[in-house]
Amino acid sequence: MAAADLAFNHLKAFRDVVWSGARPDSPELAEAIHAYGTFLREVRHAMRDELGEPRLETDVSN
Repeated sequence: MAAADLAFNHLKAFRDVVWSGARPDSPELAEAIHAYGTFLREVRHAMRDELGEPRLETDVSN
């Protein structure tokens, strides 16, 4: 649950950056996307670990 909570908080931060009017090529937006992707990947790892499944080798979050 902790990983999911962190990912959700980063998704909200990403939303806030978009709502603030950040341009698609802005460093703020790039950082928000990267941070969300990182925590989303952690959620996927935690879920697969819990299910006893191997982690995906391909990064599908970007």
